[in-house]
Amino acid sequence: TMKSAADVYREMLWNYAPGKIVFLGNSSGAAFCLSLCLYIRHEHLSIPFPGKLIMISPGLQMPPSEAQLERMRKQEKTDATIPISFCRNIHRVLVDKGSAYLLRVFDTPWNGLPEMIFFFGGRELFRAYIPDIEQAANTGKVKIRIHVGENMAHCWPMLGFTREARETRAEIYEIIRTA
Repeated sequence: TMKSAADVYREMLWNYAPGKIVFLGNSSGAAFCLSLCLYIRHEHLSIPFPGKLIMISPGLQMPPSEAQLERMRKQEKTDATIPISFCRNIHRVLVDKGSAYLLRVFDTPWNGLPEMIFFFGGRELFRAYIPDIEQAANTGKVKIRIHVGENMAHCWPMLGFTREARETRAEIYEIIRTA
């Protein structure tokens, strides 16, 4: 999947400057955006990173670290979408030993990665990644913006029937337009 996505991205670069390209995803697709950049670096592909990553409710590290699990436990009762057991077990079907680094994004330096904009729901487990995002970005000198929708659920900006989602999507569209 990573190789195919990198090939498609390489083709995009024939028509668009990398700074004008934005990777956007939600949930596992959001994590895929960051993992694709790590794959490009890990495989020493001679293609530049996109200008920005916009990640909505990314499940960034599977399985979560003990510290992340502890933060998730405090959030678990408010997340009606994803149980902790999912976070602890999904990696078994997603990667093999050689590609496990793609689900361990905090074990890899973020130096040189593009600007990242994150959207999390105030009631979702994946908020547990925020301290690690801030630390990895600070260490790697990566520009980040983190938005937490108060009382919002996993992937809430995709719920276009709500005022909050419409407003946030307008903000996301503006980020893309001005890239």
